[in-house]
Amino acid sequence: MRKMTCYAVVVVCFFIFCSAEVAFSSGSLEVTISPQNAIDAGAQWRHQWMEPGTWLDSGIQVEIPAGSIRVEFKPVTGWTPPAARYLTIRDGQPTSYTGIYTQPQASLYVTIIPDEAVLAGAQWRVDGGAWTNSGYSQKVSVGVHQLQFRPVEGWIEPTDKEINVIDTRTKLVTEAYIPRIGSLQVFIEPEGARIAGAQWRHQWMEPGAWLNSGVIEDVPAGPCRVEFKGVWGWAEPAFQMVDVVEQVLTTATGTYVALLPSITVTVPNGGENWPAGTTQTIRWTYVGSVGTFVRIELLKGGVLTQTIISSFSIGTGGSGSYSWAIPSTQALGNDYQVKVTSTTNSAYTDTSDANFTINPVPGPSITVATPNGGENWAAGTTQTISWTYTGNPGNYVKIQLFKGGVLYRQIISSRSIGTGGSGSYPWAIPSTQPGGSDYQIKVTSTTNSAYTDTSNANFTIAGPLPVVTVTATDGSAAEAGTTTGMYRISRTGATVSSLSVSFTMGGSAQNGVDYNAITSPVTIPARASYVYVTLRPIDDSVQEGNETAILTISTDPNYVIGSSSSATITIQDND
Repeated sequence: MRKMTCYAVVVVCFFIFCSAEVAFSSGSLEVTISPQNAIDAGAQWRHQWMEPGTWLDSGIQVEIPAGSIRVEFKPVTGWTPPAARYLTIRDGQPTSYTGIYTQPQASLYVTIIPDEAVLAGAQWRVDGGAWTNSGYSQKVSVGVHQLQFRPVEGWIEPTDKEINVIDTRTKLVTEAYIPRIGSLQVFIEPEGARIAGAQWRHQWMEPGAWLNSGVIEDVPAGPCRVEFKGVWGWAEPAFQMVDVVEQVLTTATGTYVALLPSITVTVPNGGENWPAGTTQTIRWTYVGSVGTFVRIELLKGGVLTQTIISSFSIGTGGSGSYSWAIPSTQALGNDYQVKVTSTTNSAYTDTSDANFTINPVPGPSITVATPNGGENWAAGTTQTISWTYTGNPGNYVKIQLFKGGVLYRQIISSRSIGTGGSGSYPWAIPSTQPGGSDYQIKVTSTTNSAYTDTSNANFTIAGPLPVVTVTATDGSAAEAGTTTGMYRISRTGATVSSLSVSFTMGGSAQNGVDYNAITSPVTIPARASYVYVTLRPIDDSVQEGNETAILTISTDPNYVIGSSSSATITIQDND
């Protein structure tokens, strides 16, 4: 019996010893999730001791063994969960941590039609934010958003819409306002104005279109501008602003006023200089019924000196004209006037408001028109040299190039002077022509060297244009690790000045969506022959396969595009 008792004591002692060995330390952990919208979307957390597939809500406190513990967060559609991390749990102490969910950003681009609604003040907003104009974008998170449109007088705005942004690509939305329609009817008085062609139009009509009196038009409700067509013999009414009411016929009346018969001399009306021996045009206007024919007389010093023509047609549509061949023997003077009088009723008459001058016949002359100072022409291009002439300076001219006031070379020894008082010559500037800002052109008659003229000021000839090319020095880029690609835009020739090079981006990849936006132009700095353009891919989660980004040089008067005008970089997809 003693022996058995002894064994029992041993067993009890062993049990007590083992119990002391398996005792462990612990602490508490509380994880809070932010923001509330992520919690509402189902965001939760878990620690490494939990059963697979189980999750805890924000703010739950749990008792767990002390030591390092892994905490991770549940994926939620439209949200990016915080990265998993290890927390240190201390014996008997509480530990807290906040996990912040974020949302991927995209752009929402909204276009409002028609333009009339935009001009009237139509705008849009997202999720109750600031009102935004058509054709602009706002940053939004991936997910569902509420799109609203601003009420505008005279228009029915689109209904509110839920917009589902599913990825970081730009979301394009187009919505139309509908005009609130009323009816507008405009009457024209009196009947004589209507017979003469009086009409009206409203602001929504196409330019040049007019409506007859009494026509009914459906137009947007709200203020509407009505204007009236000018017709000969009548003074049209001023424009009216008519308030059109929705689904109501609104009427307005425009009253024309008949003009008293009259004749008005418009040319010459004072200050003109007409050479003797030339043909000049005498012009006048008329209103009302002034007769069918007019008499045209010439006054000098206020005294009738001759009748130019005793009977000539009054004209049509309220205006008339007469081509007067001024005799070469006409007395010179600066005190002439023209008088136009109806042959039916001499009360309908008018005289030039002020005196005009009859000058002597000018002698032959040549005047350089282009280049005449300030032009910039490039070697290797073709430019037009032009001139005007008066009288008869001869049938041919020679064209010379001067540099620094000294004859540099003869461009052409004989060129037709031209026709109708002007001539020109296409000058192919040699590609080897030295640059300089002190050039002038001289044009001289080959018949009489006294008839000559030189550019009024210097013009510039620039050296040969640079040749611009582009290559892909690194033609492969990748979303993984955002491995970049590289274009090299190069130029030939002088590098004294910087050179701005324009280009476009094409290919299957979208600029600013599949890679960071690349903007044109780019500048090759002074004393440099090339510049690099870096393509940086955007690592998105969209499966789109490999895509290409093609840079193409755009034309520009400051350079010539070489044979390598475009280059391609391939973006490797990692999704």
